Amino acid sequence: MLNLKNGLLVLSLSLFTSQVVLAETAKTPPVKNGMVLLLDASDLDANGEVDKDFVTGEAVNNWRDKSSYTDNNTANDNNAYPNNGRPPKRLLKQLNGKGTVAFKDGGLSVSALKDGNAGTVLIPTDSAYTKVVLFKINNKDDGKQNNLISSDDIALFTGQAQNSTAAKGPLKVWHRPDEFSFLSGKTVINDTDYHIAVARYAQPAGLKNLIKVDGTVVDSNRLVKPHTGYTTYIGSISNGNFLVGEIAEAMVYNRALTDAEIVNIEKYLKDKWGGLKGNKISFKVAKKEMKVGTTLNLSANSTAKLPVRFATDSKTCTVTKKRTVFTVKVLSKGDCIVDADQSGNANYQIAKTVSQTIKVVPATTSTPAPASNGGGGGGSTTPLWLMMLGFIAFLRRKS
Repeated sequence: MLNLKNGLLVLSLSLFTSQVVLAETAKTPPVKNGMVLLLDASDLDANGEVDKDFVTGEAVNNWRDKSSYTDNNTANDNNAYPNNGRPPKRLLKQLNGKGTVAFKDGGLSVSALKDGNAGTVLIPTDSAYTKVVLFKINNKDDGKQNNLISSDDIALFTGQAQNSTAAKGPLKVWHRPDEFSFLSGKTVINDTDYHIAVARYAQPAGLKNLIKVDGTVVDSNRLVKPHTGYTTYIGSISNGNFLVGEIAEAMVYNRALTDAEIVNIEKYLKDKWGGLKGNKISFKVAKKEMKVGTTLNLSANSTAKLPVRFATDSKTCTVTKKRTVFTVKVLSKGDCIVDADQSGNANYQIAKTVSQTIKVVPATTSTPAPASNGGGGGGSTTPLWLMMLGFIAFLRRKS
């Protein structure tokens, strides 16, 4: 009996261990020194594990800070909370299998960016800072301000500046809301890709102020302004001008990061979240209807120009691959649903599955031939018309 108990204990421990091993650790930025805010959409509850069990579309009422300065047990925590009663939503497996936070008509705010234990302000006015955000825009209206990460009146955002008279065009990036556009088309923010934006305010540290988008410096010194006030807004500025898009990760430092540190963070974000460029599959089957027993070669294209995989769960058909060619064979009457998938790479996102339906119909059956008038079995070989003439002659003789 003791051996049985020991065996059950070992089994329970092994199952527990396997569950722990299966939990995916949430990666954190390589640069920790000076980090005062870290919001990670893949680990919304900040427990160190990638979130798996949540419902897409659920409200984000508490995005927990993962920085070294947080103290989630005090009133001075640096968690982000809804600022207008309309919280953003969670999106399941949005970016390469990880969840993001989607904004539309509401934002989040960290009411007092302070040291949770000492209560001291972490970014005093006119002090150095670096802000980094991984985001996506879900609208094409360049007249809308899509605020990403802001203080009371300074924002890193995309869209038309408030007082800009510049002609509308592709979405671009500004920093100070009341300035004209300074990009002049150098950097385009579209609504299919995710982007990494960095704002560094270095004064009086000696480094150059800069704004970077996707690794490219798009402006320096002129428009990067000091952080103002105590509040930090995510997806809005002063409870307005809300982002229409998604944020995967946002971080704030109370110092000016070096160029090398910024490059390390950009690499970390790419490695963690995968390819950031949009990836879409174009897939159509050559035949929408097939006969039982027939086959059809499958082909599709993706934005990433990478091979597309095909599969089916339907019992009416099978999909096989020989070298690089996928073929579907229909087996029985019904609907055959074929899925096309593409896993992306270091540059391109995982593509969303595209499905096509093939109607499977019975194979054509030949029409039975009319019964033979002659041949074996004693049947007559006399043509029908001769038999009729003979019958008529028989009737005449009778009369």
